[in-house]
Amino acid sequence: RLDAAAQARILSQATFDGDQKKYQLGATTSYQVVQDQRDLSSAEASEMEALANYSHARINYEQAIGQTLEANHITVEEAKSGRSKLPLATPPAEGVKQ
Repeated sequence: RLDAAAQARILSQATFDGDQKKYQLGATTSYQVVQDQRDLSSAEASEMEALANYSHARINYEQAIGQTLEANHITVEEAKSGRSKLPLATPPAEGVKQ
C-alpha cells in the first residue's frame, strides 16, 4: 500500500506540474490547476497515512514476535537502564527510500 500511495503521489505531482505549464500557456483553466492541487494534497496525505500504517504494523509485528529490542538494536542492559548507546534516530528526508 505504501508503494502504491507513493506512486499515486508521483502521478498527481506530474499531473499538477503539467497542467500548471498548460495554464501558463493558456491551454487550461485555473479551475483545473486548483483541482490538481487538491488531488496532489490528497495523494500526499494518503502517502503519509500509508507510511504511518506501515510503521504501526511493523511495531505491532515486532512486539508480537518479541523482537522489539533487537529490531531497534537495543540490548537488554540498555533497556533496563533506560539509556542507549545509539544516537536518536531521525525520520528520513522526504523522498528517501529505506
